[in-house]
Formats: sequence, C-alpha cells, structure tokens
Amino acid sequence: MKLRIDKAGCLVLPKSVRSQLGITPETTLELVQSADGILLRRVVKGEDRGFIGVRSIAETYAALTRLLVQPRIHPNEAGRIIRENIVRHSTIVPAGEAEYLQAPAESQARICTP
Repeated sequence: MKLRIDKAGCLVLPKSVRSQLGITPETTLELVQSADGILLRRVVKGEDRGFIGVRSIAETYAALTRLLVQPRIHPNEAGRIIRENIVRHSTIVPAGEAEYLQAPAESQARICTP
C-alpha cells in the first residue's frame, strides 16, 4: 500500500487499516527507523491481551534454547524473553489430555465448514 505525506507532514492511515488494527484517535504509535525504511508500531499499554497454551510456552522455550545462533540463548534469557514478550501480554490457558485430543477435530471442522 502506498501512502502520501501532505504538505503539513501528515500521514493518513486508511480507515480500513485503522479498523483492522484497532487504531483509534487515542492510540499511541511508535515510529521505528531502519535502513529499509520506517515501521509504525502500536505502543502496548497493557490492555492488549492474548491467549497462549502452556504447551506453546514450553515449545517456545525449547525453540529459543536450541536455536543455532552464536552466542546461544541461555535458558535464563529464554525465560526472560518469554515472560516479557509473551506471558506478560497473555492469559495462560492450561490444557489437559482431552483438550489436546479434541483440538485437531475442532480445527478440521472449522476449516471444512463453509
């Protein structure tokens, strides 16, 4: 999507984009500059919440601590990354065996239902 900046230096985000992203007149955006251009990012103030399963947290931890990067991500650092970037903004949903076994069937039903 291409946008123009007016003579006053203002950039107008289309209403469809604002609606889809939940951007209102009171929303604070952060402008991040890089060599490739700019990125506008909504500033999280604690009201944005998601849901994450316990198993997803464990899988994220395993992936972070096994990444083939140098230096390796220390387990304590992986825990901090997960706490600050995922858990802090999420409601943790525990799931037992029954829920795990039921999830694939529900997903398939949603995909196959017109």
